[in-house]
Amino acid sequence: GLQIAEAPERPEWAAQFAGFCHLDEATGQLIDGSGQRRHLFFTIYGQKGLGLLGWDFDRYEADLDLMAKAGVNLYIRFTGWGDLLTKTGEWAPLKSQPTGSGLPQFSRAIDVLDYFVKRAYANGRYIVFEGDFFWAAHPDVVPPPYRSRYHIYPEVLQAEALAMRRIMHRYSECPNVLGMMIGEE
Repeated sequence: GLQIAEAPERPEWAAQFAGFCHLDEATGQLIDGSGQRRHLFFTIYGQKGLGLLGWDFDRYEADLDLMAKAGVNLYIRFTGWGDLLTKTGEWAPLKSQPTGSGLPQFSRAIDVLDYFVKRAYANGRYIVFEGDFFWAAHPDVVPPPYRSRYHIYPEVLQAEALAMRRIMHRYSECPNVLGMMIGEE
C-alpha cells in the first residue's frame, strides 16, 4: 500500500494524522490521531471532466489552500477500475501526463492518485473516495449500455468488487483516507 513518509506542511496537521481516526464508542464522536474530537465537513471535489486524470494540479494546489483555510475535506467521485486498472486488474499505464507545474513524471494512473492523496495529506485534508461500479466500470469489461445492470450479473459484480478491493487496499494505511464508498449507482 501507499506509505506517506513526508510530514504535513503544518505541525498541527502532523498531530491529527499521528494515528488513524476512530469512533469513540461511548459518545459516537469521531476522534482524530491526536485524540481530538472532530466534526469533519466533506464536499465533492472535482474539476473539468469526470476523473482526476484530467485535472489541473496547479488548480488543485490553490483549492487545497482554500479548503485548509475553510476546514473542508475532499470527497472524490468516479475513482475506480476504468481509470486505475487494466481489464485484467494490473495498474494501468498513464496515457498522458496531468497538467500542473513542478509535477513528477508519472508512469501509471495510480501514481497520479498517490500524488493527489499525498498532497491532500501535506495540506491536512482528509479524503473519502467514491469507488462506484457505474461511472468507474472498466469499459472493456462492462460496456456503457450494461453498467446500470451490473448487479444482475454476479460475475461482473464480483470482478468490480475485486478491482475496488485492490484500490482500497492500496490506501488502507493512509491516515488521511477515512473511507471508500463502494457501488454508489
